[in-house]
Amino acid sequence: MRHLRRASLNTFAEFSIHSDLVSQNVDLMPKHDELHVISDLHMGGNDPKFQIFDQGPLLASFIDSLTAKPASRNVALCINGDTVDFLAETSPAAKYLDPKYAIKKLDRIMKDASFRAVWKALAQFVQTKNRTLILTLGNHDLELALPWVGEFLTEKLTGGHASASGRLEFCFDGQGYRCKVGKSEVFCIHGNDVDTWNITDYEALRRLGRDFESGRVNSWSPNAGTRMVIDVMNEVKRKYPFIDLLKPEKAGLAAILYALDPSISSAALQSPAILGQLAWDKLLRTTGFLADDDDDGDSESRCDDSPPPAMLNPKDKLELRTSKRATADELLLTSNLQFEDGSLPRDLLSGVDSDSTLGMISAFVSWARGRDKVEVLREALENMGEFQGFDLKHLDDCFRDIDKLASDDIDFVITGHTHQEKALCRQQGEGFYYNGGTWVRLMRLEPDVLKSERRFRRIYASIATGTLEALDKTPGLVMRRPAVVSVEANGNTTKGSLKRPRLNGTQLHLETVERSESERSKR
Repeated sequence: MRHLRRASLNTFAEFSIHSDLVSQNVDLMPKHDELHVISDLHMGGNDPKFQIFDQGPLLASFIDSLTAKPASRNVALCINGDTVDFLAETSPAAKYLDPKYAIKKLDRIMKDASFRAVWKALAQFVQTKNRTLILTLGNHDLELALPWVGEFLTEKLTGGHASASGRLEFCFDGQGYRCKVGKSEVFCIHGNDVDTWNITDYEALRRLGRDFESGRVNSWSPNAGTRMVIDVMNEVKRKYPFIDLLKPEKAGLAAILYALDPSISSAALQSPAILGQLAWDKLLRTTGFLADDDDDGDSESRCDDSPPPAMLNPKDKLELRTSKRATADELLLTSNLQFEDGSLPRDLLSGVDSDSTLGMISAFVSWARGRDKVEVLREALENMGEFQGFDLKHLDDCFRDIDKLASDDIDFVITGHTHQEKALCRQQGEGFYYNGGTWVRLMRLEPDVLKSERRFRRIYASIATGTLEALDKTPGLVMRRPAVVSVEANGNTTKGSLKRPRLNGTQLHLETVERSESERSKR
């Protein structure tokens, strides 16, 4: 029987307890005059034709602008997860987790012409007094948490200078980064741990690093999203690179994969590795072992009078988790017995995950009826139904879940992961929530295009070429929306905003995104 992967105290589920303890000693928190947060750079990919990050000069220029700020100003830059993309590195072959060749892959990424200017700017930033660089962990850059990889990265960024090492913060244990900007508290975390597809077991990752260094072999059980990328998507995107621009690992994406090439992606229909892992992680989340229960209610209101888990004191929260343990063990035992009896992994999701068939049934039926590939793909894309994601004020699942879990005394909560920027008032407490979006290309298919077979066929002509260059040349198809979440203090007031960096020749301009500004005043 599979061992229960219990979460360590360093996981996001326990952050609210940690938060209560820290808030009693706020002077222990790092303090900055301003904090700038970017996320989801996804630097990586051996072939430049398939690299989804192409903003090297712009990002380097932005980092240089932070380095050049007045020396008296304490300035911090946080890269809030998925700094690099080890899953896109294919030489040596892409793996779920690659402890053996992680340094080789990171070294290649740092030397790549597309990314080299960024790393040079980061090194100069770290080696400048009164500057702090913070890296949190995402779900595509897990190898950064391995001790020897962290040492390599530290050496490269600091140039071996001990003083610069003190200006480098690695937050790779799942707790994110908490600090004060002026008199306001800020919390940065990538956000993948409230996404069942992309949960990270930080304790297992820590043990793997320990055992690998001591010469012992320790296996790694990747989440369903990582399995989907390595087992299915990497092969598909060699022919259809537009897949990378849709924000992968979503359940509805499976129908799209099947529509593109059933001979490649049909494995995802029955894959015990992918569906079994999804069922397992969903059970662990639902029973409170990796995070608090999902809130499937209306995001606009609360109908339950009981306090959400993030508001419970440590004693009550411990009792809550203890009371769940029997139920958790029952569910996990039942699931394993069913699995051993030959039940399909998707059957184990019945009543647990509404995406049990990964959105493939509709595409499969359409295909079986003899409809052509273009029409099946159009339907699959239309059924993803995530067009509201580009609305700055749309309440998505990442916001709802993290807002519920984060302590209500945090003034600014900042995430990434979804590739969709947000600027929202918190429902838990009186603070604000930001999602920094992404610096990679994005593809947006408007609903009216997807409803028109004629218009979609013109788009498909670009998709079918199999190059990002063709997509870039299609008017209105590919977007670049690099964003920075800036939190800046001035006296008793701390202001937050989303900013859009632009290069005019060699001149950097920062434009504030409309409706993204917020302000907290404290004395």
